[in-house]
Amino acid sequence: MTALRPDPDAAWPTRERILVCLGPSPASARLVRAARRIAGGLRAPWHAVHVDITGAPPLSAEDRDRVEAHLALVESLGGEVARLSGRSVAGAVLEFAREHGVTRIVAGKPTHSRWRDRLRGSLLDALIRDSGDIEIHVIAPSEPLPRRSPAIAAGPGKQLAGFVPGLVAVACATALGVAAGDRLSLPDDAMLFLFAIMVAALGGRGPGIAAAAGAVAAYDFFFVPPRYTFAVYDLQNLMTFAVMFTLGTAMGSLVARLRHAAIARLGLAAEAREAELRAKAEELRSSLLSTVSHDLRTPLAIITGTATALRDESPALTQGQLESLDTIVDEAKRLEKILTNLLAITRVESGAELHRDWVPVEELVGSALERTEAALAGRDVQIDLATDIGAEVDPILTEQLLLNLLENAAKHTPAEAPIEIRAFREAGGVAIEISDRGPGLPAGTEDQVFQKFFRGPETRAARVSRAAGAGLGLAVCRGIANAHGGTIDARRRTGGGATFHVWLPGGDAPAEGAAP
Repeated sequence: MTALRPDPDAAWPTRERILVCLGPSPASARLVRAARRIAGGLRAPWHAVHVDITGAPPLSAEDRDRVEAHLALVESLGGEVARLSGRSVAGAVLEFAREHGVTRIVAGKPTHSRWRDRLRGSLLDALIRDSGDIEIHVIAPSEPLPRRSPAIAAGPGKQLAGFVPGLVAVACATALGVAAGDRLSLPDDAMLFLFAIMVAALGGRGPGIAAAAGAVAAYDFFFVPPRYTFAVYDLQNLMTFAVMFTLGTAMGSLVARLRHAAIARLGLAAEAREAELRAKAEELRSSLLSTVSHDLRTPLAIITGTATALRDESPALTQGQLESLDTIVDEAKRLEKILTNLLAITRVESGAELHRDWVPVEELVGSALERTEAALAGRDVQIDLATDIGAEVDPILTEQLLLNLLENAAKHTPAEAPIEIRAFREAGGVAIEISDRGPGLPAGTEDQVFQKFFRGPETRAARVSRAAGAGLGLAVCRGIANAHGGTIDARRRTGGGATFHVWLPGGDAPAEGAAP
């Protein structure tokens, strides 16, 4: 094997970390893609955060679904997501950014009116004012966003229907007081209207305020001397008016909040039940997949061993029989690789605890090369590894990551073309690159290749050798990298081929006696 040496005068990239702020706006999808492009250009890990404001009403079902869709998009593009809570969005975002060493924050350009910022404060202004040495990137929406109608604007008929009970109650109180005449005193009439206001307030803030205004007007006109005018001679009556109006406003607002919180609680309870069912289904799927995979390993090993023994120890076999035994051995080994990837992706997606240790990069690469010795036989593998660097990783999973990348390169690279392996320090971690000279990546598929069951273009050699995979290898690689807090991305090479760049936490060897 030959070695490539990097240019000593080449500048190593400075470690950057990107953070994007997400909300329920449809424009957040554009922010996600913009942050992904920035992170890709800087070879930097990136995060996405959504902040729940403490004490604020919960989001509507539509907005919650939109936020979850944005966060799912982040995960599909290789970013990490975090859900935060705090008294202000800017404060929670900046606190998270400083804790995680973020150097750039991506935020959306405001699309609402300035009056909203004057009343509630501007997120963008707060980020810029308090960000310190963190850069703020402002991204505008690609197209005008539709105006969102207020929740109350559900239709004129439905709006007016909420005011009818309150107005009827006020009219009934007025009629009852007029019919009673002098048999009821002014305080008695006031109590009738207070009861009507309480009934109207059950419809919410708007009906409560409307009923309070109608009750004050009717009480003043029909019962407060001088009657049948709106003149008020006794200042004590003004206090009664104020109590009526305040009661209607307060009770209506309280009912509206309580109603919004019964609805929200029911929605959250339904979501909790759905999440519990999904978790149980996922647990059952993972358990079943793990059990089946383990149970299949034993018969596979027997099939492989028996076929190998027959092939190597039976001299009387014909050429056709030998080829059949070769096919059995090759397909059994391929099925074993698929099972290995299934077990790895099940372990990663189930959130199993990683057994981390500081492992030299030379050891990780060497172990992966040893396991792919048959696939790389006769190939020119060029290795250039920086010395005395390692990664804080789970050795078994990381070896599987490198194994999948090497097998992918061997499958797609012509026999006469070299496969290149490089490892070097990137600020805050270690970068490992595996490059091939295969058919390359079609434009726009740099992220799709990491999706499950996605299969890119294959070389003729791969088709002839029956080396086609199930489309899980690169998905496993991304899952392992993300589980370690690292990143992986695919890049097109000039002249054909692809480079897979992996960043993992690590660096120089820990001091003697230090915990890994």
